[in-house]
Amino acid sequence: MTAQALASSTYHASDGAAYEVWLGRWTGRLANLFLDFAEFPDTGDILDVGCGTGALLAALASSCPGARLAGVDLSPEMLAIAAAKLGGAAELREAGAEALPFADAEFDIVVSTSVFHYLRDPHAALAEMKRVLRPGGEAVVTDWCDDFVACRVCDAFLRIFNRSHFRTYGREECGRMLTDAGFAGMRVEAYKVDWLWGLMTATGTRSI
Repeated sequence: MTAQALASSTYHASDGAAYEVWLGRWTGRLANLFLDFAEFPDTGDILDVGCGTGALLAALASSCPGARLAGVDLSPEMLAIAAAKLGGAAELREAGAEALPFADAEFDIVVSTSVFHYLRDPHAALAEMKRVLRPGGEAVVTDWCDDFVACRVCDAFLRIFNRSHFRTYGREECGRMLTDAGFAGMRVEAYKVDWLWGLMTATGTRSI
């Protein structure tokens, strides 16, 4: 992993176990919502960018038993928990979203959940996601949605008090980023997951 990749993400997670205790229920719920939103084939190659403690990969291993799964995360502590949880069901690598350690056109689907608000250069991350996708492959990105008041308030607070957090995005800005990265058939949907919190999921296809 390059120093540039580390600097551009600047994500800090020193206690994966604490993360799992405090946020594990949320990430598991988000994984199930994600699977309901996107259609994943039973076979094929799927990469999870910013896989954390492996909640989405675990859900994918259950729902897509014939798929080859891989995940990257900057935190070795998170990856250690993911490895224990997955039991060899996914290939895990320590890497940032802006410098994916995979060959061109290696995956059919690249996914990312609750990661983009940490990234200093989301454009570089999307370019990398497109690079490792095969022609016709799909990128699926879920993150906090700045169109909701609660997310805007949380964003303002975290920009001051959390060095890992960078910024959140709204639907239109997220859509422009995918379009600028060269994805075709782009769509973005915003939705509430409870009375307070809102997310968005964007999808786009690598056409060439």
